[in-house]
Amino acid sequence: MNENPKFSKSWDEPCLTRSEEDGSKIEWYERDLNEDALVVVEKILKSIAERNEINAKFEQAKIIVQSVVNMEDLQVMLLDKLVSLAPGKKIINGQGTMEVTKNVKPINKEVDK
Repeated sequence: MNENPKFSKSWDEPCLTRSEEDGSKIEWYERDLNEDALVVVEKILKSIAERNEINAKFEQAKIIVQSVVNMEDLQVMLLDKLVSLAPGKKIINGQGTMEVTKNVKPINKEVDK
């Protein structure tokens, strides 16, 4: 056994604790684990640390997304307010065809040569 445990502050402190659905807890102590179990504990602790890092980024992303949604809502509200205060000029774009006819009456005149 090493002088100091790798995953906890002391040999009397659990290196990993899991809460069960029924409210009970399971604790693992390094002094009780073989090499294979310690490898698994190390992978679990590394995974937990990575998840915590991602969770922090996820929370930041949620805040940014909510800020963008709030800004869009504010813009819609301000545009609606502007339309109620000054409706502006509506521009209508469309497409169509137009036929032009000319009312021409032919004149029959003989030309002297």
